[in-house]
Amino acid sequence: KKAIEEAKQDLQKIKPTRKKKPIEQDLGIVVSGTDFAELEKMSIKKPFKEVDFLPLFNRLKKELKPNSKGHIALTPTDKTNLKRLINVGYTEEDFIKVINTAFKNDWVKTNSMDIPTHVLRNENFERYLNKSQKDEAQEFKVNPTDKPIYK
Repeated sequence: KKAIEEAKQDLQKIKPTRKKKPIEQDLGIVVSGTDFAELEKMSIKKPFKEVDFLPLFNRLKKELKPNSKGHIALTPTDKTNLKRLINVGYTEEDFIKVINTAFKNDWVKTNSMDIPTHVLRNENFERYLNKSQKDEAQEFKVNPTDKPIYK
């Protein structure tokens, strides 16, 4: 225990100190210091709330299927999964990407799995989020010539 305590003290002595420099955000606001907790608080992204999920899900579903009735409630498991995803820090933008990506999936269309239960499962949510990010990355890939790109 004594050796561990000494090692901790040595690490604290070695820790480099940073000079405080102004940090500019895209908004043109200058924040002094390197305290990222302050920057987090100033973030424009508002936290996603549980009550916002079903209206968002139903709205996105209606855009693709105008005759769909929508969902009126989440199951207890869905609520638990939603709370976990929100606590991880996913934003409304992430939920929109995931829902849209899921609705475009052929398997989801074929098996009528365009339901909150399917989207809110952690492994499905992450898979659809990763797929949407891969699709975005491919959209931004620039190929000045028409030659194929090999990787």
